[in-house]
Amino acid sequence: ICLFDYESVRQVLKSGHFGKTDPHPAILALLGKGLAVVDGTDWVRHRRVTNPAFAMDKLKVNNP
Repeated sequence: ICLFDYESVRQVLKSGHFGKTDPHPAILALLGKGLAVVDGTDWVRHRRVTNPAFAMDKLKVNNP
């Protein structure tokens, strides 16, 4: 199934049927408990910390 409508994608993802699975211990050892692995309140905390790094003014290339 391919969804191209933003609202449809949101409804499907928020339905709760597509949660994160527990990572394999080898993956957990490699990645740690970062944004890609955690869920819930830990995810919110990690997202809040990393969000400023992806602001548009930080991503722009400064050409002299």
